[in-house]
Amino acid sequence: QYLHAVAAALASLDAIFSLGTIAAEMSFVRPEISDESVVIVKQGRHPLQQLTVDNYVPNDILITESRNVALITGANGSGKSVYLKMVGVLVYLAHIGSWLPCEKATIGLTDRILTRIGSVETVSNPSSSFALDLSQIGKMLSCHTPRSLCLVDEFGKGTAPSDGLALLATIVMHFLQQEHKAKAIFVLHFTEILDERILGADLRSKLSLFKME
Repeated sequence: QYLHAVAAALASLDAIFSLGTIAAEMSFVRPEISDESVVIVKQGRHPLQQLTVDNYVPNDILITESRNVALITGANGSGKSVYLKMVGVLVYLAHIGSWLPCEKATIGLTDRILTRIGSVETVSNPSSSFALDLSQIGKMLSCHTPRSLCLVDEFGKGTAPSDGLALLATIVMHFLQQEHKAKAIFVLHFTEILDERILGADLRSKLSLFKME
């Protein structure tokens, strides 16, 4: 019992030293933890992705209580998915006590991080990729709270374009409703969603719209 306690204490100490060492070597900064439901980061970096490329372009994150939903578009290979994962990683690191790879950060208390980033088909689960996507989104919509962070990457591609667009628009509208104020970021290729016949001007005014260059 005592050996287990000592081993646990040493493991925790090792983890803390590791986070501190990386923070010093990679110029991390101390985030501000806020009771508001926000994710505000200046010049954020993905701590692992930046180690694999010669040039990494930092990006800002701006999710607030009044603009809790962001839509991100851009060409293939422009970094949309890496950006989405960066948001999740930075929020997670802030909640385990780590400093963050950025110039400045304010992270709101978040109770869970829910993702629809990738579906892998396997013979052990006889479902199509679209069925798996729907399952992930269904779980996200049923268990998120106003303090959750929801990250959705390219949802709706596995079915007819009109059906995928309709489903995506409905999910975006869900997160824009007052009682479902979770922080949500969508990476998408359905730029048609911005048509006023799909999302009216009143809804688009509540969105943050970004394009990866």
